[in-house]
Amino acid sequence: MTENKLSPKTKKVYQYLLHLFNNGHLLAGEQIPSESEIAQTLEVSRPTVAKAVNILVEEGKAYRKSGIGTFLRNSDADKKKKRMIGLVFPLIGLSEIFRPITEEIVKLSETLNFSLVWGAQFNGANITGTQTEHMIDFYIEQKVDGILFAPVELTHNCFSINKKIIGKLENRNIPVVLVDADYYEFPKRSVYDLVGIDNFKAGYVSAMHFIEQGAKRIDFLRQSFMAHTVPQRIMGYRQALLNSGITPHKTWVHDIQDFSSKELSDLIHNGAQNIICANDNTAMKFIKALSDTDINIPKDVRISGFDDIEAARYFPIPLTTIAQPCKKLAEVIIHTMLTRIENPYLPARNLMLDFELKVRESSILE
Repeated sequence: MTENKLSPKTKKVYQYLLHLFNNGHLLAGEQIPSESEIAQTLEVSRPTVAKAVNILVEEGKAYRKSGIGTFLRNSDADKKKKRMIGLVFPLIGLSEIFRPITEEIVKLSETLNFSLVWGAQFNGANITGTQTEHMIDFYIEQKVDGILFAPVELTHNCFSINKKIIGKLENRNIPVVLVDADYYEFPKRSVYDLVGIDNFKAGYVSAMHFIEQGAKRIDFLRQSFMAHTVPQRIMGYRQALLNSGITPHKTWVHDIQDFSSKELSDLIHNGAQNIICANDNTAMKFIKALSDTDINIPKDVRISGFDDIEAARYFPIPLTTIAQPCKKLAEVIIHTMLTRIENPYLPARNLMLDFELKVRESSILE
């Protein structure tokens, strides 16, 4: 059936979908928007949308998966080699934010033209250069087409480990997409695509949450050797203070060592009442350390974090936090990698997604 034989409204939907396919808004194997979404966007009825989609299926431009939806089929893309993508998320066992992102990437591998290759899972702070070398060597032997890399952190030699990983991949010209953070120390920026949230804005929004409740002092807690993202969050937090007429003091940013009850009690008794933690894991340690003291959250001290890990919602004191859009992050990460494989000479991209502040009991002034 040709476009000339379609009614004006059906033709409108048909051309809209072809535009999505032909201009890279949808990749081969990706699910097209639902009939209701298309109908609302184009201001047509759902039966009109269904008719246009049926035509695309009949023409072989799309295919249906029972109970799931309709997906783009690109005959040229279907003929291409199935891409193998290696996953290097060393902290997947420590930082829960990487688990839902990984789960979404696995789901995408079922509909997009790639397979996910797993090497190894590290054991938190015991990461060694030898472990990383073995894993990268495994990926090289598997002849992967690209690597998704969330840099190592929280260990004193993390920067040298990260550079060793990147060096091995550079020697083999294997494309890299950085996930969540750069592997350089801030403010240096590498030459690789980076996908994450807008951490400056996230720090700003976190601080404004306390400022809008009347806070005149806000402290920031971090641990040693944290990711490239944390300095950006601190910059955003400081900017929010300045824009609100509050001069941030350098002593308001704290490097916490052992999370002892005494260490945190002293910090609070010295005036810290509204505290932003560098991530949810840091906040969880903070809350646990205070459980043995007479300091009450949120009556005496209020805290927030970043990531919205599952424990943050169900902890005895539900945690206010910045929720990362894991499903969308996974989609952008994979699209970025597939584009990078096909177009290796594109300039490096910095893809920052929005987020949501989840306000819970831990930060509400009583």
